[in-house]
Amino acid sequence: TYDAETEHAFALKCFSCSHLIHRAEEYCPNCGAGTDKDVFDEKELSRLAVFVESALEKLNFNPVLARAGNEYWLFHYGSSEIRIFVFKRDYLYAVSPLNELPVEKLEAFYTFVLSDPIPPFKLGVSASNQLFISYRIHISDIFVDEAAGNSVAEHIKKLAETADRLDDELVDTYGCKMTVFAKKELKR
Repeated sequence: TYDAETEHAFALKCFSCSHLIHRAEEYCPNCGAGTDKDVFDEKELSRLAVFVESALEKLNFNPVLARAGNEYWLFHYGSSEIRIFVFKRDYLYAVSPLNELPVEKLEAFYTFVLSDPIPPFKLGVSASNQLFISYRIHISDIFVDEAAGNSVAEHIKKLAETADRLDDELVDTYGCKMTVFAKKELKR
């Protein structure tokens, strides 16, 4: 029964009968459908994943809850959605979609965006007319020495804090709308 199985940390849901399978098995014990028992193998975190997750802990956030794939994290900090991922196996990116582009005050808005107002972060416009904030670093630069790693970890933390602050400021200053990715009820 399920109550007898609750000490297990992971379960696989059978695609055929929806039975929960709590240990690596070749076939579902309920209906006999084949299963992928490899999903029960625990993968060791890479050095980069350990680094990123320690940086997320500085935001008082449980990094395990942010895991969205191999070396990919997705979470909300305040109202902003934060995405951290590896690009082309060489770069660590931290990105947050901030706001929809405004329909008024365009000159002032683009003057702000092009002024590089928040280094080391960059502001950009996506093909779907959304403003986003991003931070990119070559993975090898993270592990040069302890000071470099600490600096990158601090930048990851500051990107989340800046995204949460900036999306609200852009609404107030330029009349931008929040993106569909924002949690509007979670303002810090």
